[in-house]
Amino acid sequence: MLACVAYRCTRGFKYYAVVEQSLTHQPWLLGEQFSVADAYLFTVTNWARHVGVDLSRLPAITAFQQRAASRPQVREALLAEGLLRD
Repeated sequence: MLACVAYRCTRGFKYYAVVEQSLTHQPWLLGEQFSVADAYLFTVTNWARHVGVDLSRLPAITAFQQRAASRPQVREALLAEGLLRD
């Protein structure tokens, strides 16, 4: 079972590396404006820590998470879902 989880995390990490490269050159996935793709990426990157994937080695993704979390609408959604305390 652990081998299977490790394999999935390693395999999935390759995709995070592609996203990392993209976010190194622009603030959001599609460029200068926040899009639905960014909202989904924010959700997926937040799941990572709950399934044992450490994204701290990816500074552009970490910065992306901070940018997205600072958006008023994102903060409002996190508060409504009980995922953030005011």
